Amino acid sequence: MHLALTGPFRAYWSADVHDEWIRNLGKNRPDLTRDKLERTRRLTDLALPGAIVSGYEHLIETIELPDRDDRHVVAAAIHCGASVIVTLNLADFPSQAVGRLTSKRSILISSFSHYWMSPLTS
Repeated sequence: MHLALTGPFRAYWSADVHDEWIRNLGKNRPDLTRDKLERTRRLTDLALPGAIVSGYEHLIETIELPDRDDRHVVAAAIHCGASVIVTLNLADFPSQAVGRLTSKRSILISSFSHYWMSPLTS
């Protein structure tokens, strides 16, 4: 969120991405209630109006990835014209699979894990 609000790029996500992080965080952090997670979702959407991607669903079936449940991420990225997918899950987005999908442009799969490894400075 910090990078999207202060950086020279636009962030995009879908309702499917929201559903996935809420589901996974809820499993890993049972102390966080569904209401708190939904509040975070709403505030995220308010902080970056226009970030929600929709209309990509028809692309999902055309995508092959090691984890079929991740196809929505690539479909949304293609639909909105993203050049980067930021994920900590690099293994499920191999460049050869993603590269075949994007003949007109390349989508870089990147991890910004170094931002989590050290504090951000102003």
